[in-house]
Amino acid sequence: MRRAARSGSVPVLLLICALVLASCDELPRQARGSNADDAPPFDAPALEQRIHDLLNAERTANGLQPLDWDDALADLALAHSEDMAARAFFEHVNPEGQDVTARGEARGIVCRHGGRIGLGENLARTAYYSELITYSDGDPKHYEWRTLEEVARVTVQGWMASEGHRRNVLDPGYLRHGIGAVMDAEFRIYITDNFC
Repeated sequence: MRRAARSGSVPVLLLICALVLASCDELPRQARGSNADDAPPFDAPALEQRIHDLLNAERTANGLQPLDWDDALADLALAHSEDMAARAFFEHVNPEGQDVTARGEARGIVCRHGGRIGLGENLARTAYYSELITYSDGDPKHYEWRTLEEVARVTVQGWMASEGHRRNVLDPGYLRHGIGAVMDAEFRIYITDNFC
């Protein structure tokens, strides 16, 4: 169901489309008070799988069939997350002017559902830490790391609290999706979910 773990992934942070989310203090945290060298490993496939599971829980709770995993959509999503991380942008349309449907068509992915043509897309950007303290005396930065579970839950909560993102998650015409997550050198996590 999932592609093999990718090498070279770096921890990424999550900011859900500029949504201000409630505190998640009730969720478990990684070791607190550590520096960048103590960052926990970032397992992108595990994060993608957990988001997939949480989204399907939302769908079944709303009387919809779960989304099937689609490797071609996951590869498309991963390519967009990698592009956003590499070129420091956070948009559905890339600098070349391609939206998700155009990016999919360039890879031979055409989606027809419910009388419509085109792919759906949710984006999220967050941090792998919940708090960062920078000291003025030159001491290393102090991070309080999130768990992958926390990152997954905050991502899905953010999407479900946003009308457009929620509409994609709960669209009965979408039957499959794929998720791609990457982390940059600043511990920002970019997550793309493509629907068909």
